[in-house]
Amino acid sequence: MKFKEESARESSKLEGTIRKLANGSKLNRMGSKHAVEFEEANQKI
Repeated sequence: MKFKEESARESSKLEGTIRKLANGSKLNRMGSKHAVEFEEANQKI
């Protein structure tokens, strides 16, 4: 149960980060790098 709550909090944090990266076109180069890292992390889960 505790693990479920933790992972939910983490995923919402990641969603917020992705949204920020998507909104910040100035950070586009950095954002795409983070997006790739996020995809790789997602595949490990």
